[in-house]
Amino acid sequence: MTDFHRIAWDGIELFTPADWSPASLRKGHLSLESDSGPALTCIWNFQQPRFVPKTLLRHIQRQLSGVSLSIADSPAQEWADAMQELNHAGFELAPVLWKTTAHNTEHGLGLLLHSTEHSASALLLFLPACSPASRASVASAFRFQPADAAKHDWEVFGIHVSLPPKWELGSASFRPGQFELSFLLGHGMRQSRLSFARSGPASLLLRHSDLTTWAQHFLQRYQFRPTAIHAAPHGTDRLRVRAEQGLHSKIPGIPRRGSSAHVWLPHSGNMLLSVCLSSADTALHQQINEFCHAFSLCTTQKDSTSASPERSTKPGTGP
Repeated sequence: MTDFHRIAWDGIELFTPADWSPASLRKGHLSLESDSGPALTCIWNFQQPRFVPKTLLRHIQRQLSGVSLSIADSPAQEWADAMQELNHAGFELAPVLWKTTAHNTEHGLGLLLHSTEHSASALLLFLPACSPASRASVASAFRFQPADAAKHDWEVFGIHVSLPPKWELGSASFRPGQFELSFLLGHGMRQSRLSFARSGPASLLLRHSDLTTWAQHFLQRYQFRPTAIHAAPHGTDRLRVRAEQGLHSKIPGIPRRGSSAHVWLPHSGNMLLSVCLSSADTALHQQINEFCHAFSLCTTQKDSTSASPERSTKPGTGP
């Protein structure tokens, strides 16, 4: 029985085989690879009110180099069940053929999807490392996240963040031992930045240091000037940090920026989690606990009998 894991990114969600992992992530685009090589490229856009397949394909073609796209005359037989399921979910569909323009030509199948409810379209291009069975399973489970949802999920590399859609992705960094997502709200001098980071393994990072010392060093990357660091009520495995950001803070007419952070070691797992907020909006700083509860580790596996991801205990609510 094949295990799958959930990926949620910039308004979409996928369930993919457990051995697939992100190779490229950015706004409106992701590429996944398996142990055998590239498996899937997905491109989507939330400003497509009508489904005109050839027009949509020409628009997407501009974002791809070295690949030629065309609408297939008829869908491959393997798409039958997946297309039926996607139709029931409200999608309009068109099967796609792709081929590389290089000398050693590769070719394969894809699927163009459109949702009137979301005014959005997406192209799934399945690459040679993706088996026919995986193509059908991944395609049938593709969804846009609810357009009217109070919060959207971001779930990748075992971390899960749930935020209101008004927070826009600013940057994403995935390096060995350090995964970080940063989101932006507003513009100019009043722009707020909210960063979520997973660092580990904790047993290595804290081998010659305590959590307070490690947090002081780690938070320097956010230009923190700590004014207070203390343990939260849940014990020494969780710290609250208050800080002042000197940049622009003493210039007349420019709002004084403050920084808040929580750093903690979850009851389960061997990873340190941190939430860091830089903002001149005091109301946002009062929501720092809420932001912490929006961040967790997850084991997003499912099998054919269960499609619900399992997440680790939220900070401060565990045994």
